Amino acid sequence: MREVDHYKAGGVVLRQTDGVLEVLIIHRPRVGAGDFALPKGHIEEGESAEIAAVREVKEETGYDTKVLHQLGVDEYTYKFDNDPHTPHRGYVTFFLMEVTSEIPDAITAIEEVDEAIWVTTEKAFQVIPYEGQKEMVRKAIAAISKK
Repeated sequence: MREVDHYKAGGVVLRQTDGVLEVLIIHRPRVGAGDFALPKGHIEEGESAEIAAVREVKEETGYDTKVLHQLGVDEYTYKFDNDPHTPHRGYVTFFLMEVTSEIPDAITAIEEVDEAIWVTTEKAFQVIPYEGQKEMVRKAIAAISKK
């Protein structure tokens, strides 16, 4: 059986608030209670991963951002409920990002995301269920600690 590859990009958006490091995460209203994740999405034709990450963060959180540098690629496999026999492989290039607008615009990816929230990095590790995304948060923390 042939795997289907999906190339995506996303952001680990960090900020300091009163000396506390926070990360911007999204809530996706899927089956049940939904899940929390880092903002990410498909790279469109003709788009670089960096441009796609900025666009996806804007669509899913409302924030304008800029890329500081690439953190790495999160690889994972999944299947769709309507096609359980075809394995899909996701490759998400994550970037360390910072906001360039203090006040977010409305979330435009409303069919995918119902909320974007700032949480402490400790809380992010508790609520994000994906190990690859947690690793990207760790890399982002390490990158800003070197500054």
